[in-house]
Amino acid sequence: MSQARKPLGNEMPTQDSATLRFVAPRPAYNMAAASYDGWDWQTFWRLNEVPLLLEAIGRLTNVRSILDVGIGTGYLAKCLSDLGYDVTGIDVSENMLAIARDRMGCDAKLIQGDAQRMPLFKTGFDVVLCTRVLSHIQDIEAALQGFYRALKPRGSLLISDIDAEHNYASTALPVGATSVVVETHKRSLDELEEAARSAGFDLACSHKLKAENLLWLPEDGNLSSIDRSGSRSVGYIALLAKAE
Repeated sequence: MSQARKPLGNEMPTQDSATLRFVAPRPAYNMAAASYDGWDWQTFWRLNEVPLLLEAIGRLTNVRSILDVGIGTGYLAKCLSDLGYDVTGIDVSENMLAIARDRMGCDAKLIQGDAQRMPLFKTGFDVVLCTRVLSHIQDIEAALQGFYRALKPRGSLLISDIDAEHNYASTALPVGATSVVVETHKRSLDELEEAARSAGFDLACSHKLKAENLLWLPEDGNLSSIDRSGSRSVGYIALLAKAE
């Protein structure tokens, strides 16, 4: 870690939310887009989360089309595209989408949109992927219903998010040498499963990211909100099936 410590998101200690000045997701991610790929937490998620997501998708059968909701700067979508999947991406931030287009090429299928107001598609997708987006959404029921409509029959929904167990109050995104705070709705895996069942999904399997099963753990003192005892998970991954 360099001596000039970068702002570390998801590390803000629990406190009265009234003392924080929140920025809505779209302007927040627009401001953070240029700094996002160099963020310490992005290193964490790319080394720990991405391999598990790629493995989960690889185990599914007859998957060609994937809708990445909250595509961000397109890192995971580019990995999937390079593996031969047909990827469409949606994001609320036009600045994040601009970086995704640079990464994926001018022919990338990218849409600016809100996960709570999903567009209608002429044909369904085999997989809807949503990584660390629902924690920025208050009405996840609307989002899950939109995911359901976007999937083909027997399609799969793959979600990852920060666990409510993780020691954070809100997400602090990097903006140069400072940060911007986005309001965060903490939910447990059980709460996600309950909402997903109400939207017509069945939980197929899940995995919690804890210190003992992380593929990469930063040095002590870096990303200090991670519980290194393993009693509290940082995040979780859930694979859900569209119920018929």
